[in-house]
Amino acid sequence: MSVLFLGEFFIDRIQSGMEYIKQLLALAAFSSKNKLHSCRCENSVIKEDFIEVHAQILGALKAWCHWLAALHSEALSDSTYTWVSSDITSRIVSAVVVVIKEGENERIVHAASHFLVTLTGTVRPPSIWKLKEFTDLYSNINHLRLKPEAHRLLVRSLCNVLLLHWPGIQEQKWEDRRKHLTKFLRDVTDSYRNIRVDQNFSQNKDLQIQAKPVIIHTLLILGDLVENVLNEVTQTKKLCHDALREYIDMALKLFPMYIQTADVCEEMFNFFHKVFDVLKTQMGPAYVEQAVQTFLSFFGENQLSQAIMEGGSTGSRVVEKFLSILTFIVSEPGPTFRKFVPSTLSLCLEHIYPLVVDQPASDVRAPLYNLLYCTLLNNWQFFFKSSLPGLGKNTDEVANREIFMQVMRAFGQSFLQQDIAVFRQNIQSLEHLNQKWSLYKKQIFLESLMAEFLTVFVQVLVAKSHNLLREEISFAVYNMVSIDFGAFFKNFLPHFLLNSCHLDENQRVILADGFPKELDLPSFVTNLGKFVNDLRFYQTINSSLPSGSVKF
Repeated sequence: MSVLFLGEFFIDRIQSGMEYIKQLLALAAFSSKNKLHSCRCENSVIKEDFIEVHAQILGALKAWCHWLAALHSEALSDSTYTWVSSDITSRIVSAVVVVIKEGENERIVHAASHFLVTLTGTVRPPSIWKLKEFTDLYSNINHLRLKPEAHRLLVRSLCNVLLLHWPGIQEQKWEDRRKHLTKFLRDVTDSYRNIRVDQNFSQNKDLQIQAKPVIIHTLLILGDLVENVLNEVTQTKKLCHDALREYIDMALKLFPMYIQTADVCEEMFNFFHKVFDVLKTQMGPAYVEQAVQTFLSFFGENQLSQAIMEGGSTGSRVVEKFLSILTFIVSEPGPTFRKFVPSTLSLCLEHIYPLVVDQPASDVRAPLYNLLYCTLLNNWQFFFKSSLPGLGKNTDEVANREIFMQVMRAFGQSFLQQDIAVFRQNIQSLEHLNQKWSLYKKQIFLESLMAEFLTVFVQVLVAKSHNLLREEISFAVYNMVSIDFGAFFKNFLPHFLLNSCHLDENQRVILADGFPKELDLPSFVTNLGKFVNDLRFYQTINSSLPSGSVKF
């Protein structure tokens, strides 16, 4: 219902919206004050209903946070709403925080924690700093009765206030926030930080096993904070990085100890995946290089082989995350991260690709091809040097010819397999490379690759093995052929028919002559479809005739 009071309807229905949220606030305050969740009822169904209603009220307030954010935004330009927006927010927070502090019912505490995450992430009310009920949570959180998930949510909401940009306030107090955030994180991660104090930890397997829950929970908490600043201002990302740097360092040092521990290793890569996605610029190329080298040094050929062959396993998911991390790095603009391109391509082509090329299906294939695509898309100059004015250099000169051919043939190999998702992904990748860098016009592609790709695509159309993608395949064929229609009709088509089995010479001539030389996209696609159907018809008829009745 809250959406009916937002956008173009907000001002016209602001009073009605205020009444609705005040009614919800009254219900929340009544439920919290009277502790309906702990009432003594002979009928357990009634008590469960009270708990359900209280949780639903908090869920409804969560949905109204977007309206409350709009009210706070309106208050910045119209002081009429300043007091009321602050008052409503304060009363809601008071009604919600009390059930968290009491911690008597797990479900209600979870709903209240979810609400605070949305409030502090969406509304970001400046007045929340003046509420003692809320600020007390910073010092009391370790003493509350919270399940791990509720604890994780509450930490996220408390950190939102310190990390995220405050709307409508010129003085953001970044330095004060840094001090508060650093202290707060040290308090809530005390058990995690104490791991490094024990000098025997790296050698003591029992201690490492005992520490698993602490490490996993801490990485989940810290990963939430990183994920939360993805679309925030640079100052927020810098604050997040500075506050988390020691925890990132520690996770990197713990990584070798848990490389063989599936659940911890996976959570570490989930964490690093978020860190590299959001904070790679703040981390800097030197630190990124150090982290990547740490990962590579423990990803030996045997570990890669074992992880990839166990499809759907934790090891396979870890490799996927690692490939995604490399994708973030090679996609970063500017020269600072380009040093990773050769080692990334070497890892992909020499170590991972040979392990997945013959597998009919592998979870690693899609992220591997995406990494190859992103490497080409964002580092085209690694292969094709740009022309410099007055130097007369050929823009088609290939700097790393063999590597480029390996990448292209890896793409080509994927079109020979049945994985339709990877087929679609890779045909889109080729089309995007052509749109941005004119791939199909490059001399190396025209001379060494064009005929191979066209052959595979037309054969796939004839076989109907990927019929769901026939339109995408036909468009790709057209975009390749349109570079030189003459070469297609004069050279490729006769050569393709000559190497097609179950055809006689007369049928080859009919098929070649029957392909109209109409060069616009709709006509070409229609004619290509007719050509493919006729070819399939001839092959089906000829292969079904008795042996010896037709001579080729």
